[in-house]
Amino acid sequence: MADHTSANWKIWRDDYNQNSSDINAVMEAMVLYADSLSKLAAAGETGKESVQKINRSVTEIVELVGRSNPISSGVLTALEAFADAWTNVQAQDALADAMKATDPQVEELAKHVAESTEDQKAIVEAVRLLERRLVRQAAGPNRMSWYTKNNGYRQVEDAFSDGGDIERAAALTYLIESLEPRFRIRHKRRVESTQWRKARIQALDAIAMAAADWRQSHLGAADVLAQCGGLSSLRFSCGNYTAANLKLAADRIRAIVAASAPADAAVSE
Repeated sequence: MADHTSANWKIWRDDYNQNSSDINAVMEAMVLYADSLSKLAAAGETGKESVQKINRSVTEIVELVGRSNPISSGVLTALEAFADAWTNVQAQDALADAMKATDPQVEELAKHVAESTEDQKAIVEAVRLLERRLVRQAAGPNRMSWYTKNNGYRQVEDAFSDGGDIERAAALTYLIESLEPRFRIRHKRRVESTQWRKARIQALDAIAMAAADWRQSHLGAADVLAQCGGLSSLRFSCGNYTAANLKLAADRIRAIVAASAPADAAVSE
């Protein structure tokens, strides 16, 4: 049992860490890419030269992320495909057109984040079930079952009734008093396990949603740049919208990843 549990734990831990690395790598690439696009858009650079600048930025981002994260082959392939897509469109005359042409690769990156979060949810569920099983075994399942069903007090009352067995009553009282702390510890650990699961699932949902929102912002920003790029950005209707959405999406990703980082340690240990 112990060996089997240890083997499962190691597999879950390794898979969880790999998924975390994949998520962090894609999110990091998204943020850096969004920053590059936002700076160009805010400066009014939306023509052919801006496309070439982004192409160089994307190549550097993919190389940086690929070197600094132990990512899986699938995510590395998706990031390289993203860089290749920008290389293929570097002759485009408009940044908006280049963004639209490379959006399928952006969608693929967001898809990898969604898949990794689903894999982590499965691991979280497995870890929680294992934790509950270990808690149950540590507390003593038969004694906890007896304590939970009748709390022992009815037996004590019967033993102390007229003609009851005083020695038996004393033994039952001692048993109840010794089981109560164990029951409370078990309950506390089960509540903590449930709360941990809930927090992790919520964090993973937030990460997946942030990646999906970022992909939509990428597509939306391309549409706005097509209407508001260059001198057209002077239109009253354009304002600073060209850069705002992507920047907000990138900032949201930063906040969500930072907030979820401490909880990852629960499985990493």
